[in-house]
Amino acid sequence: MGYYIRVLGIRNRLINCEAILTSHEGIEDVEIEGGTAEAWTQIAVKNADDLILTVEKNVIETNSLGEEELEEFSQAIEDCLPKSAAVWLDNYFDQVKVIYAIRILSAAYKNDNWGIVGSVQEAVWKEVGGILQSDGEGFTNEAGYHILWQFDNEVEGMYGMAILNDRNEWESFEMDLGSQEHRKLFKSGMKVTN
Repeated sequence: MGYYIRVLGIRNRLINCEAILTSHEGIEDVEIEGGTAEAWTQIAVKNADDLILTVEKNVIETNSLGEEELEEFSQAIEDCLPKSAAVWLDNYFDQVKVIYAIRILSAAYKNDNWGIVGSVQEAVWKEVGGILQSDGEGFTNEAGYHILWQFDNEVEGMYGMAILNDRNEWESFEMDLGSQEHRKLFKSGMKVTN
């Protein structure tokens, strides 16, 4: 199935294949696998040796795959913490016009190929705005800070997070994902201070 990073865009724009191709010096080819150059629905991104990732565009329309995916996300976050972030996200989904699903393939983890993933994600995000969602990690706010606990229990390391304050504004900070104390504070909607 693969690992996915999704850009939930608030502007339904087609990303020019040339913008993807030039986003990272390691990208050798962007192949259209669905649609046309003017209206592609899926592309494959390759370096000199390997297929690194694919990108699938799903517009949010009635009875579409994009609409179905948003509904699944809405159901998946119902019991997630902090609750304020889950409510914010559920409301934010109403603004989403398109989902660009970036499927990360095994070659992305070789050599310096992970930079290609980041560059493609940035090229898409720059055009359509919105928020990010990563399998096994969760959702970000519009600034790219993670706002909802969807990590597994074994996760460790420092990570950029954000919580909503009393003025309904995002406050960002770094937290140690492996710290039980930090997890407890974050899940209760409190900023972690070191």
